Amino acid sequence: MKLNSRIAFMLLVISKIAVADEWHLEKDKNGVRAYTRDMPGSAVRQFKVETNLPVPMDVVLAVFEDFKGYREWKFQVDISGELSQPNETTWFHYQGQDLPFPASNRMFVLKSQLQVKDKNTIIIETHAVPEYCNNAQLNTCAAVIDFDALVVKVADGDTLVQQTANGSTHVVWTQHVEPGGSIPAWMINKMLVDSPWETFNSLRQYVKTPRYANAKLRRDKQGTPVGGFEQVKW
Repeated sequence: MKLNSRIAFMLLVISKIAVADEWHLEKDKNGVRAYTRDMPGSAVRQFKVETNLPVPMDVVLAVFEDFKGYREWKFQVDISGELSQPNETTWFHYQGQDLPFPASNRMFVLKSQLQVKDKNTIIIETHAVPEYCNNAQLNTCAAVIDFDALVVKVADGDTLVQQTANGSTHVVWTQHVEPGGSIPAWMINKMLVDSPWETFNSLRQYVKTPRYANAKLRRDKQGTPVGGFEQVKW
């Protein structure tokens, strides 16, 4: 292959990779934008959903750390709660999802960790830990065990939480899930638009819940969050 032909071929390959990595806007409504993109080696696409929430970052983090409350605003989530908190920035938690027929329900057992980037930016990294309840005490995982569902083995994502200058909070949730079982990929990919969009659309109202209004993150002298809240009333 001549040099010019090789260069042209390489540029074509790079171009195709770039296109494959691009996010495709699937839905833009009520201030919530939902995107998907291909995932190498998977028939299930990755999703991203973003919005601006009309409350400070402290309130948003309080909502995100109240795992029991997830069932009040997360789409098709029937049960949710905390399993353990090893330290101020790490949690093990669960959420059981009620899926439409003919799909069976799914249970997510997750590990979430806060990564503080600066005083206005936090990233929550989340990964499935399906084996967590294998060795846990029965009372700790009773809700997980009792919920009739398939435990999801692959769920990797992160949530960007960023304070803006006008007092609102920009939130971007990105995730890839392999739900397992016999759900066809086309059905999963459709849900990857509707479910995250519905979740954030609900979240835009839920963050106004009065019990979170006075949430205040603990910060160091420079104003950078250090984990935890000064007072917890939820």
